[in-house]
Amino acid sequence: MGMSQGGGLSVAAAALDQEVKLSLPEMPYLAHYRRALQVAAANPYLEIAAYLRRYPQREEQVWQTLSYFDTMNLAPEIHCPVLMTVGLQDTVCPPSTVYAVFNHLASERKTMQVFPFHDHVRVDIHWLDKFIWAARELA
Repeated sequence: MGMSQGGGLSVAAAALDQEVKLSLPEMPYLAHYRRALQVAAANPYLEIAAYLRRYPQREEQVWQTLSYFDTMNLAPEIHCPVLMTVGLQDTVCPPSTVYAVFNHLASERKTMQVFPFHDHVRVDIHWLDKFIWAARELA
């Protein structure tokens, strides 16, 4: 489990190691780069846009390279239970990019915990929900 970059890494770990029993990514980062460039207000997305302004002829190469690191593309490899969170006010990990990961999950047991009034912050009260969910899934 992890939040933001840690959430992205938890997606990657679950995708790359089928021995992972549960995945609890909170507001996973680095997902659906093309969409993120349209709506995000934070790096690395702004850096990618700046790079593409300087080297527009490299756009397809950029998308091809980033596709290897896009957590949305790793999600179809995840079969374990997943509890994911999204903050609907988040401009770092925009909701549409988090949902892109969630919607591509292969897992048949996936849950999205939605926080309508949260931006890119850890939701402390969510800890209890995570423990209850994990205990139920591992029972």
